[in-house]
Amino acid sequence: MNAKVLWALGAIGIMLPVSALLAQSLPAQRSGTPANNDNAVAEAIPPQIRTALTNLGRLAPWSNTGRGAAQLTLEAKLQQRFNILDYGAVSDPSCTVDSTLAVQNAVNAAAGAKLEVPRGSFCISTVTVTANGTDIEGAPGARLLLTSAVGNGLVIGDGARITTNVNLRNFTIWTKPGLTKTGGHAIYAQRVRNLGLWSVNVGSKAELTADRGKPRLYNGLVVQGFDNVGLHGTNISGAVNDCFQLTGMDAGAFGSEMTWDGGGQIVQCGHFGVHLAGGTGGVKFMSGGVSLASFGVWFSTDLDRGAINRETYLGAEFSVDSNSNKGVFADANTLGFLFCEGCWSASNGSAGFDLRTQSPGSLARFVGAHSYNNGGDGLVSLAHTKVTGGSFIENGRTAPGNGINIAGGSAVIDGSPFLARNKASRGGGYGIAVHGGHVILGSYDASANASGPLFTGVPLGRSTMGSPEAPAFHATNGAASGWSVDASEAGTPLAHGASLAIAPGSGKILLSEDRTGSTAEFLLGGGQVALVGQAGSTFVASDTPPRGKIGVFWNGVSYSVGNNSGARVTLGFAGVRVRASN
Repeated sequence: MNAKVLWALGAIGIMLPVSALLAQSLPAQRSGTPANNDNAVAEAIPPQIRTALTNLGRLAPWSNTGRGAAQLTLEAKLQQRFNILDYGAVSDPSCTVDSTLAVQNAVNAAAGAKLEVPRGSFCISTVTVTANGTDIEGAPGARLLLTSAVGNGLVIGDGARITTNVNLRNFTIWTKPGLTKTGGHAIYAQRVRNLGLWSVNVGSKAELTADRGKPRLYNGLVVQGFDNVGLHGTNISGAVNDCFQLTGMDAGAFGSEMTWDGGGQIVQCGHFGVHLAGGTGGVKFMSGGVSLASFGVWFSTDLDRGAINRETYLGAEFSVDSNSNKGVFADANTLGFLFCEGCWSASNGSAGFDLRTQSPGSLARFVGAHSYNNGGDGLVSLAHTKVTGGSFIENGRTAPGNGINIAGGSAVIDGSPFLARNKASRGGGYGIAVHGGHVILGSYDASANASGPLFTGVPLGRSTMGSPEAPAFHATNGAASGWSVDASEAGTPLAHGASLAIAPGSGKILLSEDRTGSTAEFLLGGGQVALVGQAGSTFVASDTPPRGKIGVFWNGVSYSVGNNSGARVTLGFAGVRVRASN
């Protein structure tokens, strides 16, 4: 091969292994005298370049413990790019050839560099990546097929130290034909920082369809102990147990920042689509969705016990759809802050959103959220919940269902959420139903619900229903002498031992004291009392007001007002004026 041909090949980007290049470029040793017209490269290339080529040739045949010749292209070698074929990996869709050792050797050699997985199906049991900065990238059609029924497949990190800056790109990990795993994780990352998955398919939706939805993985992607994980266009499908499991470590001290985006789908999961298993924080699901699991998104503290999931965000392009049980479920005492902004939960077998009793200080916030066509309630909550706007439509498909069901805790509902066509299949059928807890109810839009717009089954004095725009309420249930509640400035003194139950309202109360003329305005809600304005100094936000003061407080059941002698009264809020003195 003459010099002109070599330069032409280089110009159009055709690369040959260095050993092949030299073999075709430099003449073999010959005993005779070369002919005058011999065009061997050894004679055509200047001595300096010939020496450089000879030195470069020494780069190709390095020693390794894998099978096969370890030959790379000149370009790949100079860029420190490795290929599993160079370590003896063999594509074999039937998995009669095991490539575990070859792939592991390639991973070890490529520590901190890029490792290429070419098109084909490569069968492995367990391969472990422990070197920081390793980048595994597949060509279109690259697949790793798992051969062990119980072990983990691709493991990132050794669990003893933090592994950083590992990226996985553009390949599929699945099982060999006919294998359904009974344990282990397809990808298991432990104590990782700056982990990225880009267009990785954990499971095969195409083969799931061909197998009529039969799952073959046990768990899909499991991340335990993390700091900054990005899952971009990642798809997880076909797991007997959980498709995606995320948990912190060290009582939540190592478990923060995970972003799911790029429209990745989580599909066909026997147990949980997403399992946030304790100690997580800064978790964001921006786009994509979960479907065909038993539970779509489940909050627990199963793996990092006692460490709640601190902050979770479900975005407007993220949907939880067609799961056989609940869409989003938060078990008791597992949430810090859940923010659902425009997210969807639809056509699930039971409730769209189900929040159990949470620890004090927790909050579930729904802004523009949508819950549609679920078997039970659109939203059922025993937590501290705030709902602003959104829509809760056609729920109660197979079980008692309401648009919003406050079963306990406390709630603020405003922003005119649309509550329509909720069904009374087996009871329910209200736009909003209050069966427990304490509710501040602002504006809402309820129409065409099977049983009506609003239901409250909470005894008077236990719920605080009403609207900040409502007129003053009146005294009910045999109000005791010594009190009057009306919309005027008139009133009578608070006597020793006086008590009164009034129709409850919401938002604020205005108190005036007849001896000094002092007035005060309080805002109440969510178990909180805030003194926002006062003329004089008669009133305090306290359940034990000092002598000469009147206190407003939350007693764990309802809002009350009392003087320093111990007399108390339960109040409604909206527009209510109470005149009292000590």
